[in-house]
Amino acid sequence: MSLLFEFVQFEFTHAIGPPAGRYLVEPQGGGAEPSRSPYPIRRRVVSGETHDVGVADVLVVGVVPAPASRPRLRRKARDVEPDAPPAEVPLSVVTFVKGTAPVDDDRELAGRLEIVRSSEDEQERWVDEGLAVLN
Repeated sequence: MSLLFEFVQFEFTHAIGPPAGRYLVEPQGGGAEPSRSPYPIRRRVVSGETHDVGVADVLVVGVVPAPASRPRLRRKARDVEPDAPPAEVPLSVVTFVKGTAPVDDDRELAGRLEIVRSSEDEQERWVDEGLAVLN
């Protein structure tokens, strides 16, 4: 069975600081030692270094094209070329993955998801933590 990870995702219509890529983030409150990982057998090579699973969080920054929105109300009709595609607006998508808390049980993950879904405080905590890492 593969491990699952909780995450929060943000979308921005403007450029943000870091360029597109994946960034390892030390856990809040100091770095975890690889020997303390609950999954010492599974190891992954990340950015040329080998890390145990569950020792770092990950910030993923991506840019995707999105079609430009068109104004819905117009005062005066304009002629438009029928073959001209709409201009695309880049959309920055940032995902904060909680890699230090992997889940290998579907029921445990469903329970965690239900807590986040039903609690505004828990949702705000996730958003605050993700934005703190991004900032």
